[in-house]
Amino acid sequence: MKSAIVFLFLAACAYAQGQQGNAPFSILPEQPTIGSTISVTYSSDAPGAQLAGADAIELFTLVFRPGEYEMFLDTPMKKEGSKWVASFPLTNKNSCYLVFRCVSAGKADEGGDQGVDALIYGENGKPVLGAHGARAFFMSRGQINSFKRTRDPAGATEEFNRERELYPQNWHAVNDYLGMISRQDQSDKGTPKLAPEVEKFAEMFKDNDEATSAITSWFNAIGDSARAQATGKAALTKNPDGVFARQTRWSRILETGELITRAGLIHEFLADHPELDKKEVRSKMLTMFADYTKVKEYDRAADVLSKIENPSWQWYNELAWGPIEKGENLEKATAWARTGVDLSRHPDPDEKRFYSTLAEWENNCRYSTGEMLDTYAYGLFQLAKYDEAEKASAESFDLTKGDDADIVQRYLDCMIMDKHYEKAVEVGMESVKRGKKNEKVLASLKRAYAVKEGQSGGFDKLSAEKQKEFDQLLTSASQTRNDQVRKDVAASRVSKPSVDFTLNNLEGKPVAFSSLKGKVVVIDFWATWCGPCKASFPYLQKVYDKYKDNQKVAFLVVDTWERVKGLPATVENAKKFVTDNKYTFPILIDEISGTKLSDKYQVTGIPTKFIIDKKGNVAFVAVGFNGPEMEQELTAQIELLLGESM
Repeated sequence: MKSAIVFLFLAACAYAQGQQGNAPFSILPEQPTIGSTISVTYSSDAPGAQLAGADAIELFTLVFRPGEYEMFLDTPMKKEGSKWVASFPLTNKNSCYLVFRCVSAGKADEGGDQGVDALIYGENGKPVLGAHGARAFFMSRGQINSFKRTRDPAGATEEFNRERELYPQNWHAVNDYLGMISRQDQSDKGTPKLAPEVEKFAEMFKDNDEATSAITSWFNAIGDSARAQATGKAALTKNPDGVFARQTRWSRILETGELITRAGLIHEFLADHPELDKKEVRSKMLTMFADYTKVKEYDRAADVLSKIENPSWQWYNELAWGPIEKGENLEKATAWARTGVDLSRHPDPDEKRFYSTLAEWENNCRYSTGEMLDTYAYGLFQLAKYDEAEKASAESFDLTKGDDADIVQRYLDCMIMDKHYEKAVEVGMESVKRGKKNEKVLASLKRAYAVKEGQSGGFDKLSAEKQKEFDQLLTSASQTRNDQVRKDVAASRVSKPSVDFTLNNLEGKPVAFSSLKGKVVVIDFWATWCGPCKASFPYLQKVYDKYKDNQKVAFLVVDTWERVKGLPATVENAKKFVTDNKYTFPILIDEISGTKLSDKYQVTGIPTKFIIDKKGNVAFVAVGFNGPEMEQELTAQIELLLGESM
C-alpha cells in the first residue's frame, strides 16, 4: 500500500469543429492583454457541442507563464438561453497563453482536435514573450495535464519560429524546440540531425549564464561531452557565483550517495542561497524530506515538512506509514497521519487541472481522504484503540468505495478486534463479490467467520460442516463476481478501426499486425520506468500463460516512451528488464525514428491496452492498472472475442 484550433475567436471568424458552420466556443477580447477581462461563451446548441443539455458547466483555464508552473483557473459558467458564459480578469503579469476546456459532470468539451486557446498580447499589439513558445510546446506535446489537443509537430515548428522572430532572447523556447525534434527521432540517426541545432543554440546563448545548463545537457545528449565540459568550465570561470554555478553545486549534491550527508548539504545550500524563489525552495526541501524518510529519520523528516508552505497530505502519508506499519513511534506517527487526514479534507483546487472532469476531481478528493484515513486507522489499530480505529477505517472503506483490497483487509481486522464479527463476514463476502480480494482479505474473512461461529482458535479448528458452509458461501460470491465481470465486459465492447503496423521484436525480427488477422490480439503499451506498468505485468504474465499455446490469441507488449536514447540501448534495456523479471510474453520496440505506434493509437498514458478482435478492430481499451482484477477482466475480454465469429 501507500506506498485534459483554439481558435482565438475573432468577431468575424467562427471556430468550426469538424467543418461545422457554428462554433461551440467564442473568446473575447480578440487580443487579450494583461488586466483585461476574458469572456468565454459556450454555445451548447452549436453543431459538434459535446455538452448539449448540460445542467451546469465549468470553464477550466490553464494559464501559461514563462519560467513558472502553469496556473489553473476554475470558473462557473452562467446560462443565458442556449449559451453558457464565463468571465474572469487576467491579473497575473507573467501570463502569456491560455488554453480552455468546458466540463460538466462526467463529460468534457476540448474544442475538437485543435483545442481552444488564446495568445496574450502586449501594449504594442504583438503576442507577449513566451506566447508563441507556449502554444508550440502544447502543440508538440498534445497534452498538458488534463488539457488535450492533437499533436502537431509541423504547426509547433511554425509557432517556435514565430517566437524566435519576436523574441530571439527567449532561450527557453529554443530549448523546448530541441526537445521536440529530439523526441521525434530517438534513433542513432537522430543525433546528426540534432547536432547542428544544438550548435546554433550554443552560439546564440553562449553569454547567457541561465542557458548554460541546457546547453551542456544538449552537448551531452548528442555525445559531445568535451564541448559540454568546456562550456561548463568557461561559464564557471566567467561567473563563479552565477546561476550555472548554483546549478552545478546542486547537481553535485544530488550525486551524494549517503542520504544523511546529502540532506545536510541541501540545508547548507538553502542557507547559502536566500535569493531562491518559493518554488525552488519547496522543491529542494522536498528532496531533503524524502532523504530523511528513506533512511527512517522520521523526526527530522517531520521537522522539514513542518517548514514547507502548503504541504500535501501525501507527504504526511509517506511520513506516517513506515513507522505505523512497523509498530514504531506510534503516537507521533498516528498524529502525523491525523494531520494528513485534515489536509486531505481541504484539497488544493489547483489540482483540478490534472482531471478531465469535475466528477473525476471530486472522486479523487474523496479517495485521497480515504487513503489517508486508512493510514490513520492503522495507527490507531496498532495502538489498540480498536473502537476509534474501526470508525476511521469504516470511513476509509466508504470513501474508497471498497476498491482497495488492502484497505478492505485492515477494515476487516478492525471489526474483528472490535468484536463485530458478523459485519466483518458480510463486508468480506461483498468484497469478494466485487473482486476486491487478495490472500490477506481471505485470511481475515476466514478468521472473522471462525470467531462468528464460536471458534476463536482459527478457521482450521472449525468443524468440517462449517468449513464446507464457508466454502459454499465463498464460491457463490466468486461466481457472482465472475457473472458481473462478463456482463461489464460485454457492455464495454466497442468496434473501432485499428492501426496497421510492423515493429521489431527484441531479436530484431519484424512482426506485422496484418499477419495476425483472425486472432484476438492484446497490444500493451508500457515502459521500464513506469510503475503501474510494472505492477500490472505479473497479472499480464498469468493471462499470457493461459493463452500462450492458443493459436487464436496473440500478445504484443510494446515498449514505448523509454528514456534511454537509440535503438541498441532501448533494446538492451528492455531485454534486461524482462530477463530480470522472468517475463516471457513477446516484446516489441516502438518506433525510434518516425511516428511512434503509441502516437498512431493516440496513447496518452501508460500502461494502455488495446484488445483487438478477430476482424482486426479495437474491441476494448484499458488505460492504467486497476489492480489484481485486471487478470479476470482481460481473460473475460479475450474469451468474449474468441466466442465471436469472423
